Order: sequence, then C-alpha cells, then structure tokens
Amino acid sequence: MTCDDLRHLISLYIDDELDAEQRALVEEHLDSCEECSLLHRQLEQTVNLCASLEEIPVPDGFRQSVIDALPLKKHARAHSSRRGVFGVLHKIMGTGQRRALAVAAAALVLVIAVNSSWGTLPGLLGGLSAPSFMMKSEGVAPAAEPEMRAAYGLAQPAMPPPSPNEMMTKDMAPAGMGSGGIATSFDMTQVIERQVIRRAALSLEAEKGRFDEANRQLVMTVESFGGIILDSNTYTDYDQKRIAHYSIRVPQEKFTQLVAQIESLGKVESRSMGTQDVTEQYIDLQASITNKLRHEERLLEILAQAKTVDEILRIETELNRLRTEVDSLKGRLRYLENEVQMSSINVSIREWRQPVDPSKPNLLKDLWDALIRSTRNIVVFLGQIAPYLAVAWFVWFLVVTARKK
Repeated sequence: MTCDDLRHLISLYIDDELDAEQRALVEEHLDSCEECSLLHRQLEQTVNLCASLEEIPVPDGFRQSVIDALPLKKHARAHSSRRGVFGVLHKIMGTGQRRALAVAAAALVLVIAVNSSWGTLPGLLGGLSAPSFMMKSEGVAPAAEPEMRAAYGLAQPAMPPPSPNEMMTKDMAPAGMGSGGIATSFDMTQVIERQVIRRAALSLEAEKGRFDEANRQLVMTVESFGGIILDSNTYTDYDQKRIAHYSIRVPQEKFTQLVAQIESLGKVESRSMGTQDVTEQYIDLQASITNKLRHEERLLEILAQAKTVDEILRIETELNRLRTEVDSLKGRLRYLENEVQMSSINVSIREWRQPVDPSKPNLLKDLWDALIRSTRNIVVFLGQIAPYLAVAWFVWFLVVTARKK
C-alpha cells in the first residue's frame, strides 16, 4: 500500500469502517511509514477534540427572531407576481398555433439579444456593453478587466482606431494572438519588422579564356561584401568544358548589390530570385518562448513552496521538459534569424563554348562526336559485363576438365 492509498482510507480507518483485510494493510503501512503514522495521530487527535466539545443550546426566541427578520410578505408578493406572469404566458401560448409561433419567434429574438449583449454570440447584434458587475466601478482593476472579460465570455469594449504601426503589427500577428479579447502574454503593441528570407540562383557563361579569372573575381567579390562561400566544386562536362558551382551566403542588405556584381562576371544564361516571408513563424516562436519562460517562473515559485520529495521531483521533471522545449524553440528562432540575416545565392559559371550556327551543320564533327560517344558506351558496357564473363569462363573450364577425366 502506498501513501496515497492510505490517505484515502485513513478517515475510514479512524471511524472503524474498514474490513479486516484493509485494516491490516493500513496498520502494516502505519508501522513502516513515519509520515503516515504522524498524519494518523494528528487526525485522531482532531476527531477526539471535536468529540469532546460541549453542545451549546440555542437561546430562547432565536428561531422566532430569524423568522420575523425574513421579508416573507415581499417574497410572497413576488412569487404571486411571477405566477401571474407565467399564467398569462400560458394563456397566450394556448390560444392558437399562429400566436404561439409569434411568441416563440419573439422569445428567440430576446434570447439572441441577451446572448449578444453578454458576448456569447458576438457580431450578431454588435455586442452590447458588459453587465454592470464587470465594470471598473465595481472594483475590477483596469489591467485585469480584459482577462476577466475573456474568462466570462464577455464582449470587449470598443477600442480607438489603431495607429499605422499597430495596424502593421496586427496584420503580421498569427491567428489567435490579435484583438477580440483573447488574452496573450506576447506584447502585440510591439512593431515587428518583416522577416523575409531571400534566395537567388544564377547561371553564367564566362568570356572566352576568362573562366579562371571569373572564378577569382567571384571569390574576391563575395569576401568584399562580407559574404562566405559554403561550398564550391569544379568539374568537366562531356565536351571537355569546365563548370564551377558555388553556394554563397551574404548579409541581406548586400544581397542585391552582390547579385549585380556576379552578373557582371559573364553572360547571364539564367536567373531566378525568390523570397519567403517567415514573419508569422518568427512571432509564433517569440510568443511561445515568452509564455514558456513565464510558465517556468511560476513553476520555480511553486518549487520553492513544495514540501514533499514527491512534489519536488514532479515539479523538477516538468521544469526539465519545459526547458527542453524552450531550448528547441530558441534553436528554431536562431535558425530563422540566421536565414533572414544571411541570404543564399547559388552560382554556376560555365566555360565559354563555341556557339553553334544551326544554318551551317558540321557533318564531320557530328560524325566524330557520335563515334566517340559510341566507343565510350561500348567500353562502359564491356566493363560492366567483364566480371560475369570471367565467372562464365571459369565454370566452362571446370566443366571441360571434368569431361576429359
């Protein structure tokens, strides 16, 4: 039996309402657990103290004085008035189907009006003002009023027209974090700049004999703009012309200038540029981190008040889980910030090729190219089947040798 099980049975044990098996289990646990034994002694002392208290007799005339103080006549008149109203409604409802439908329609309109005024049906009738008991005059603090309105489902009071900065912030805010009385720990009045990831891909052809020079200028230009080259490789294609690929990161404010400088290194064969707006994700992550940090502060306050080892362990487990989530969210936020601050550019530089004039086909060159490609294909095919040929020859050799014997 655990301590939690005993706490549920301790009152029944003191009142002698347990069967023999359960009572034996409780007594065995009390003998082995000092904390539960102390709890049992305290409860038993409390029960004995309550049982030892003397009954105090009610003074004479107390009952009659309470009855005389009750407003029985007013209550009777109000009850009679309500009974009269219900009686009239009953008569109206029982005088015909058309009148009953009319009364039902009026009742439906009344219900919608009441619900709209209380904020449970916002937008149907414009949301009338909240009940008087929720106003500031009744002692509700101004800072707590929006939260209390949201808790009771009441409509929020009309707000003044937002400023241009507030409108920008509202447009960028994710769903569930804007106006309308929804409580949030994220400061929605803070103006958040657009968080945009910019990317570009360029394909260039270097001028004749300037392939190496174009690559050197590219590296120097990237360094002068404060960028970095993450990856680069150079290879030779089928017609023995070199191609170089670069993966570049550059500060966002230098993105446009660097693209223009790279395009000046050769003939632009293709260009693609794009952006990705991650403002909503950025705000979501910031709001989630803020909320979880406030949750962590609250858990630390509760941890300082914990008294048992079980409570401390459970709170520390929740704190570890919460801190892991915060670290993960911060990592995603840093990744987004890095993607926004450093734009990506992929560059491909191709060595100059002799342009082909379609009006003057070169038959000899085409024949030679076809012969080279065919020869290459035959060599590759022979290389692929060579192991199988070797195995087949070895099997054939064993078969012929066995027949000779």
